[in-house]
Amino acid sequence: MRLNINLATKPYQDVRRVLMHWGGLVLLLAVVTVALLWTAVSTWLQSRDVNTKISVLKSEIAGLERQNTEAHAVLRLQQNSPVLENSKFLNGLIARKSFSWTRVFMQLEEIMPPRLHVVSISPKLQPNSNTVEVHLTVAGNSRQAAVEMVKRLEQSTSFRNARITEESEVHDIGSPDTVKFQVTARYVPSERPPAREPAESKIAETKKGAR
Repeated sequence: MRLNINLATKPYQDVRRVLMHWGGLVLLLAVVTVALLWTAVSTWLQSRDVNTKISVLKSEIAGLERQNTEAHAVLRLQQNSPVLENSKFLNGLIARKSFSWTRVFMQLEEIMPPRLHVVSISPKLQPNSNTVEVHLTVAGNSRQAAVEMVKRLEQSTSFRNARITEESEVHDIGSPDTVKFQVTARYVPSERPPAREPAESKIAETKKGAR
């Protein structure tokens, strides 16, 4: 009979088996740690570049604001007051000239949804910004149509900041309208004028009519 007796002072441990069991996990954790460190360093470098660009832009904006303040200070001098008044007057003339009744009505005709029509239109020059603000009175029998009109004004190329400022019921006997709206929008004339029919086509139609 053979007996195996362990005479060591410490219990026997299979180190090789332990290393094989945990080695893969330790290696995987090391790879993940390196990847996280690389991601952190890359993010820090990118953020540093972004912060540098932001600082440069802020510096440029501050310089432009300083120049703007200095220019306005020069214009406010007493000897330059006639120049400032003339500038405001000319800007106002330009803004008024940019408002074309024909173009506005053509655009509103395309924008206006069914069950809604224009009652009145009043353009007003904003002196502080030299822009034209259009005040529209529209009437119909559907509030949803007015909301749709405001949405279409915002989507157009000639109107900005469209909003309904007032809503009231209509009690006129015999009128199909049941509600009236006050709509305000800032008018921005589009660079492209309304499309016109070519002169050649008009001449051709005239000749056909003559035949």
